[in-house]
Amino acid sequence: MEIFMLIIIACGILVVFFIFFHRHRMLTLKSKLESDHWQESVEDQSQIGQLQNTVRELSEENRELSNLLIFLPSFVKQLNLDLYGRKISEILCKIIEHIFAPKQILIFFSSKDRQTLILTAAKGLIKEVNLGYKIAVGEGRIGLVAQKKMTMSNDDFQTETRLVKEMLQKTTLPFFTSELCSPIISRDEILGVISIGGPTKHFKNEKMILKMIADLGSVAITNTRIFRQREYLANFDGLTRLFNRRYAMFLMGDEIIRAEKRGSPISVCIFDIDSFKHYNDSHGHLAGDEVLSTVGQIIRETIREDDIAVRYGGEEFLFILPNTPEKGAYILAERVRENIEKFRFAKEESQLLGKITVSGGIATYPMDGRDSYRLIQEADKRMYQAKQAGRNRIVSGSMIKEKLEESFAPSPSPDEKDEPKEST
Repeated sequence: MEIFMLIIIACGILVVFFIFFHRHRMLTLKSKLESDHWQESVEDQSQIGQLQNTVRELSEENRELSNLLIFLPSFVKQLNLDLYGRKISEILCKIIEHIFAPKQILIFFSSKDRQTLILTAAKGLIKEVNLGYKIAVGEGRIGLVAQKKMTMSNDDFQTETRLVKEMLQKTTLPFFTSELCSPIISRDEILGVISIGGPTKHFKNEKMILKMIADLGSVAITNTRIFRQREYLANFDGLTRLFNRRYAMFLMGDEIIRAEKRGSPISVCIFDIDSFKHYNDSHGHLAGDEVLSTVGQIIRETIREDDIAVRYGGEEFLFILPNTPEKGAYILAERVRENIEKFRFAKEESQLLGKITVSGGIATYPMDGRDSYRLIQEADKRMYQAKQAGRNRIVSGSMIKEKLEESFAPSPSPDEKDEPKEST
């Protein structure tokens, strides 16, 4: 927030400076035109026309810069509110459209390795080129700006060396009309590039203005990064790198609402490391932390992309499995259990089963419950049934039902057992 306030103040000072500078030039020229001595000394009347045109241009530019000072805080506020960074490209496009009214706008953001630029927003682009289009850093005018990390205009590209010009001719794409480009930079790290083509509004300090817009984008992206880092620290368990319990309950509520609307199932599974207290007491809490960290890694590597893995508390883990019926949940839970059983943990031979193992219970929406509390309660009951049955196993509702049916099924009488089967 403080960074954005400083940016707003700096932009305001810059715009006010432009306004007063152009107003001073405009008044000076006007005074010359109104001077009788100046009128009499001008031999060529065309000079007066040129000066009049200059005054009109300065008046128009002064008006545009005044408008910039008025609308800029509104756009900065929008950038500041976009904590997840989903609309940064769109807002930057609006700012550029308002100031330059160009025929083409291109907003590129850098990939994670900073070697590729990805198109995230555009105006005036042919249909064949879609968002997500990629350019290598150093490729064409846009790539060159990213490589040099400096704002460049058409004139700057023309003054490059012969070798650079030849490279630009070979790599610049014809459907990108990049007449003015500025990199989005944060602490010498390239975050993206803004490119405009065919601007219908021109300013004496166009490069400086576009650089100011790029700096706004840089602050917005940096602000998003900070927010996400803090959100990660607030919502994730540092030891296992899984979601923490508080955030998981929030996610689970959303998933149940979504499942109710779609009529789709959700399964939850609770795991508990078997005899973990015995391991901690025998080898110390540092060794126990190493086991928890490794179990978290195995879980992350085993579950699917849309699944939600949680450190529920202590040595307990929770899976939230959207769009997954009981059978699918059991298959995934068994896979996790097997992977943990197969892993060679340090000093695991001291455990009661000779290995680090887990027991788990499964509950499925809506047949086992229609809210988070009920589902977790049922899964927790089944996890303890798994422990009572000998540990290192998964128990689901269907398994319990099958056992109940077997226990209540009528046993064959002794006569039926001894009765010979009819030959076919």
